Amino acid sequence: MTKTDGEKTKKSGRGGARPGAGRKPTGSLKIQIRVSSEEMELIKKAASESGIATAKFCKNAVMGNIKHSF
Repeated sequence: MTKTDGEKTKKSGRGGARPGAGRKPTGSLKIQIRVSSEEMELIKKAASESGIATAKFCKNAVMGNIKHSF
């Protein structure tokens, strides 16, 4: 609603940032990779068969390869 000159607008008290709101930091960092559609389907299928989330599956795969390299 638009107010004319001289009229005061009343704040509704709704919206905006609230103290303590939002996701708390986890301390983990984010990375990105690019995969083909076919590769993504394989990853999703393997993660589903393992009973874990896709991101967790990818993290486990990467960390498994790193541990085997050293």
